[in-house]
Amino acid sequence: MDQVELDNAEQKVGSYLNVMVNNDGSDLFLHTGAKPTIKGSFGFKVLDEKLQFGETEKMLRSMLTDQKMAEYENAGEIDFSFSISGLARFRGNAFRQRHDTAIVMRHVKSEVPTVDKSIIHLFEEGLLDEKHAVDYAESKAKVTQFIRFQSKRAYKTTPAYGADLKLQDIEDD
Repeated sequence: MDQVELDNAEQKVGSYLNVMVNNDGSDLFLHTGAKPTIKGSFGFKVLDEKLQFGETEKMLRSMLTDQKMAEYENAGEIDFSFSISGLARFRGNAFRQRHDTAIVMRHVKSEVPTVDKSIIHLFEEGLLDEKHAVDYAESKAKVTQFIRFQSKRAYKTTPAYGADLKLQDIEDD
């Protein structure tokens, strides 16, 4: 595969991801014989023409390093991450389907809601009064502190690195 084919594939997948992000989509589905499809709160929407045999593999090759591509070729599937500077980050999974490559990509939102933002939202919506908002914030801070402590402890003592932790309410002293 020459560099022009890779550049075209990169531009094509980049344009699909750009449309997905700009329309607040969450997932992109690419497989041979089907139109590229995005999923979001609006349901499913298709983009462009049906993908031809080999197109998705070229797109995958344009997103992966040579080492990751070799892993895919050996295993027949791979999980990966991909980012477009100034646009967004994505998590992807590629796998063999009907003797060709299928790809599913998810938009990873860069802003993670914080406890403070959720409390403010609940307060503004009138779902929490001032006293309960303060109590809620203090409780969440205790839970966060407890989880951090338990995670550090679990990291040192279990091979699963915190997989056995369960989020539970902390009783006030």
